[in-house]
Amino acid sequence: MSVFFPYGTSAASLAPTISVSPGANVSPASGTAQDFTGPVTYTVTAEDGTTAQWTVTAGEAFTSVSAVTSWLSSASGGATANDPISVPLPLAIDLSTGWADLLSAMQDTYVALDLTDCAMGPEFDPGTANTGEPYIVSLTLPAEAKSVKAGDYSSSTFKNFSALTEFNAAAVETVGQYAFRGCTVLETVNLPAVQTIGNQAFWNCTALTTVSLPAATTIQGSAFEDCIALTTVSLPAVTTIQAYAFEGCIALTTVNLPASLTTIGGNPFPGCTKLTAINVDSGNSAFQGKDGMLLNKAGTILIAYPAAKGVVNLSGITAVGNSAFDSCTALTTVSLPAATSIGGSAFDTCTTLTTVSLPAAASIGSNAFAYTGGQALAVTLGPAAPTLGQNMFNGVSAKTVTVTVPSGATGYGSTPGNTADVNWGNGFRGGGWTGSAFDGGTVNGSIDLTITYNNTP
Repeated sequence: MSVFFPYGTSAASLAPTISVSPGANVSPASGTAQDFTGPVTYTVTAEDGTTAQWTVTAGEAFTSVSAVTSWLSSASGGATANDPISVPLPLAIDLSTGWADLLSAMQDTYVALDLTDCAMGPEFDPGTANTGEPYIVSLTLPAEAKSVKAGDYSSSTFKNFSALTEFNAAAVETVGQYAFRGCTVLETVNLPAVQTIGNQAFWNCTALTTVSLPAATTIQGSAFEDCIALTTVSLPAVTTIQAYAFEGCIALTTVNLPASLTTIGGNPFPGCTKLTAINVDSGNSAFQGKDGMLLNKAGTILIAYPAAKGVVNLSGITAVGNSAFDSCTALTTVSLPAATSIGGSAFDTCTTLTTVSLPAAASIGSNAFAYTGGQALAVTLGPAAPTLGQNMFNGVSAKTVTVTVPSGATGYGSTPGNTADVNWGNGFRGGGWTGSAFDGGTVNGSIDLTITYNNTP
């Protein structure tokens, strides 16, 4: 057993107060001075006469904020974030009442802050005051801390930790949403027990290079979005990954997904243009990886193809998931001869896309061709007009779209003469189309739409 005594106190004559159960006694007695420069053995005799021995070692620690303040005032270093002070003795402070004072003590001095021996509640909440927070270069939480408080979109939990490069929390199980959002110098995160990473928890942590989360089961949406330096991800226990979890991680080349993964809420990897290897454990019953694609186990549903470029022909795909090709900026031509369902935002931000063949499509989701740039786009469809989601060309202007359908095709209606007609063509322009009426979206009048009937796909 280890105990601490206050900084500046001699260990040669300490008289600790020891509490035992009613009817028991302890030897040496409570309050008896002992020399703690070495281990001291205490014998506890229970009411029934049984005994147990405890060997106690004591160490000097900062047990008050005033002691930390005094020590920092005479310490050297800490003038820059590249030269932080590592406090030489354990901090044994009750942070539930002393956190704000501790931050004040660190003002103007950069520190590596180890809170392992401090008292703390089950949730770490640094509060909203920024005094001292910009001077914390590394932070280690005690085992009491089981979660990191969630922030919000405009104010992350660690918003004021502008120098934080390393975060360690051995017992934290939940990192709340927006917790580290925008911590642009954060390089290292050690969370061996964490199970849930919240929405946008590490969004735009642009210096983060490696993520190892051995116990994590749930990665929520956009959790690591725009972590542009992230090269390695290890998630051996994950069961759920939500859409956009790693969007824009442009340095990510390989991802290994375990057999435990059962739920993917949409494309986790849009904009990961260097991600050419998505490896899925062969024991996984729900998914597989193949040629840079993430597919369902049967290989018929395309979930993600982050590195798609040039000409792509996927004859075995019967359904394309939401955002499956999102941000494939080098993709020019896509042929999906068997796909009956095209998910929402499927080709979002495919800025060089010029040709799409979807002869079996029965439905195309909202925003399917959003932000695809200004170049002309040719879309070939089949003999029956598919239902259309809203805002198909959201964010696009001055674009010529030619839709080619077979001669005698049904349900498409005549080529619209203006952008106010209630017809399939204006549904394609953005109004959406249920098969008989607009779906309620806004017609994009800047799209020059031509429907051609005289070519058979």
